[in-house]
Amino acid sequence: LEAVAADRFNQLSQPLIFKFDVMPLWYQQLWLQVVAVLSAIIIAFLLVRKYYQSIIGLQKKDYENALALQRERQRISSEVHDDLGASISGIKLRTELLSRKTADQPAFKEIDAIHEAITDISTQVRLIIWSLDAENDEVSNLAGFIHKQAIKIFEYSNIDLHVNTSISETPVTISGEKRRQVYLLVKEVLNNVVKHSEAQNAFLEINLYKNRLQISIRDDGRGFDPDVRKHETMGIRNIYARAKRLNAELKIDTAHGKGTSISLKLNL
Repeated sequence: LEAVAADRFNQLSQPLIFKFDVMPLWYQQLWLQVVAVLSAIIIAFLLVRKYYQSIIGLQKKDYENALALQRERQRISSEVHDDLGASISGIKLRTELLSRKTADQPAFKEIDAIHEAITDISTQVRLIIWSLDAENDEVSNLAGFIHKQAIKIFEYSNIDLHVNTSISETPVTISGEKRRQVYLLVKEVLNNVVKHSEAQNAFLEINLYKNRLQISIRDDGRGFDPDVRKHETMGIRNIYARAKRLNAELKIDTAHGKGTSISLKLNL
C-alpha cells in the first residue's frame, strides 16, 4: 500500500509504502480444499462400492435360490419317477394282464376301464415329471417332446402329419410351467385336428427366432366357424385360456371347407 501526505500548499510528501499479506479465510485454504475434495471422492467411492456390493449380494442370493429350486425340482422329479411312476407302471401292467385273462368274462369291461384310467394317469405323471425336470428347460427339448407326442397322437389316424422345426443353436431356456402350458395347448389343437378336421394332411411348425417362439398348426380339413366354436366347445376355450396364461399371441384362421390354421407366438 502506498500513501502520501499533502500540506496546506498542496505539496506532496514522499510516498510511504506499506507492505502486508492478506491471509485467506480458514475455509479458503488450499490444504483444506484438497482434503475436502479427497474426502468427497472417498465417500463417493464407498457409496458406489456399497451399492454394487448390495446388487451383487442380491444377484448371488437370487442365483442361490434359483439353484436350490432347480435342485428341488430335480429331486421331486426323480422321486416321482422312481416311486410313483414305477408303482403306476406296475399297476398298469397287472391290469393289462388281468384284462387279457378275463377277456371273455363279465368283469372285462370294468377291468379294461380301470386299465385305461391308469394309462391316462401314467401319461399325466410322465408329463409332470417332464415339466419338473430342470434338464428339459430349453426350447429344443420342448420342440423334441412336442414332435414325439404329435407322432403318437396321429399314429392311428388317417391324417398324414408333417413336422418342421427350426431352433437356433444357442440354448434358450423356458420355465417348466410355460413348457407344460405350451405342450398342453399344442396337444389340445392336435387332438382337435384328429377328432374333428376330417383332413388328409396336418402341418406342425415350431420356430425360434430371437427369443420368440412361434408354433403353427394347420390342416386341409373341413374347417369351422371360430366364433361359434369358441363358445360351444371346451377345447377352444381351453386353447384361448392357455394362451392367455402364457401371455401369448394366438390367432385362429379358419372357415368351412377351407381348413384351419392356428398360430401361437410367445416371447421368452
